Amino acid sequence: MRKQKELLAGYKIYIAITGDIVFAGNDNESYSNFDSEFNQKLNDIGITKDFRLIVPGNHDIDQNIKVSKDKIHKNITYEQTFNNFISDGKYQNDFFENYILFNLEFAKYGIGYSPEGKGWVINDNLGVYCLNTALCSFGGIKNNIDDKNQLAIYTRGIVDWCKKNKTTQNILLMHHPITHLNEWSKKELIQLIEKNFFLCLCGHNHEQDIYYNKISHKSLICLTPQLFTNKKDLLGYAIIPIERDSINRIIYREYVKGKFLKGSRLSENDEGTVHIQNNYSNHLNVLKLKLKNAIAFFKDQPEIFIKPKLAKDREFNNEKNLLDQIIKEPKPTIIVAQPQFGLTCLSHYMRLEAFKLNNFWIYLNAKHIKARNIQNKIEEQLQSVDKKPDDIKCIIIDSWNSSIIDHSNIPKNINNDYKNMPIIVMSNYSNMYFESSFDLSKLNIDFSILHLQALQRNKVRELVSKYNQQNNIANDDIVVTKVVKDLEALNVHRTPFNCLTLLKVFEKNFNENLVNRTKMIKAVLFFLKKIR
Repeated sequence: MRKQKELLAGYKIYIAITGDIVFAGNDNESYSNFDSEFNQKLNDIGITKDFRLIVPGNHDIDQNIKVSKDKIHKNITYEQTFNNFISDGKYQNDFFENYILFNLEFAKYGIGYSPEGKGWVINDNLGVYCLNTALCSFGGIKNNIDDKNQLAIYTRGIVDWCKKNKTTQNILLMHHPITHLNEWSKKELIQLIEKNFFLCLCGHNHEQDIYYNKISHKSLICLTPQLFTNKKDLLGYAIIPIERDSINRIIYREYVKGKFLKGSRLSENDEGTVHIQNNYSNHLNVLKLKLKNAIAFFKDQPEIFIKPKLAKDREFNNEKNLLDQIIKEPKPTIIVAQPQFGLTCLSHYMRLEAFKLNNFWIYLNAKHIKARNIQNKIEEQLQSVDKKPDDIKCIIIDSWNSSIIDHSNIPKNINNDYKNMPIIVMSNYSNMYFESSFDLSKLNIDFSILHLQALQRNKVRELVSKYNQQNNIANDDIVVTKVVKDLEALNVHRTPFNCLTLLKVFEKNFNENLVNRTKMIKAVLFFLKKIR
């Protein structure tokens, strides 16, 4: 593992253990032996307590505690009944007392003091929920009751965490595969995974025939190999790199004659690696690239996107920014702005953020399509991510001009083919006059009008700060003041394009005191001519 960690230099390494730490949870000495065996070795290679995640398995139940099958099983028929059974304290928490004490000592992340499970925020982007699937388990106990299709989970805790949690990437850690849960637990958990988790790690199964599986294009379930059971079993572990917020490969290491080698039998190939064809992550990267290309105004420009403000008023105000709301719940809207305010960048940003929320939007650029080809363009985008028409949550029409007859037919055709579909139209103010032959009101759609506002001073500061981090010009305060004053002198709007133009000029001429408006215009024009 030390060698593998060195090969993954640059990654932050965490270790996740999916339960069954010991053979019998009543054996405190076994937990002590495990801690003695692994704690120092993991510390030595840099995987300290703060980088360990762990959940209990069915063997971690204290088997000396008398368990009433009837008491538990009579409460798992319905979700609400079982949640109340756990919440009301009727469940015997001491089933996992030995395990919990070990968990708190060995790993920072786990179920904590709550046998049902606990959620954690690892950093601003990554969250982990440690779920206990062994709450109702009898596996390993002398009467050897079969757990399959009998296990229930405490859904109230994980649902509440998912609602409150703000991280964009979440991992679910649990012991039993979904197939071991009862019907309502299975149904609820699949929905939670699809909506909230991009990776689910589980264990338990000793039949190493399935190592990973997809619930949806967004979610991956990985069944980790057993590390220590019978020497005759196929033993090993999996390395799952998270690259660009997605998983594209699983690297397996297999235990063979006292050494860990490439997991050829685990991966069923000589490389020891399974490559994941993940349409979700592929499309996510495509959307990120489209936004990146849209904001790249100049060569060697830092990649900076400043979240803009959408409001009912054109001028600055203290009203709430409506951007997040329209991304989350799209409605028929016309978004208007002056040229070069960034409507195209906004289109790609909105579509990307909607996709992160598991909502698929169609993007159409009115400049580059004909109304008669709308259906073909929509079909192409659907096929690229294996989606169906019912999956479309919104359609954006960019660069729309009401004075062009074919442009006028685009929303009309969409409305005919996709009834009640939210349509968002991006248009410049100069393009928003209507010919007598066409009016959006004829579509019987109640469009609201929102304005893409210019950047307020705090947003200019945010842009300058991010720019300075890569191409340092001068102190942030000094640069912000100069940008704002020079934009006023030039009598142009505070748009990202105009701000970036000045910052590129400042890279070469910041020491010059360009207080003269004519001199400033000359410097800007010289720069623009040079880059063309």
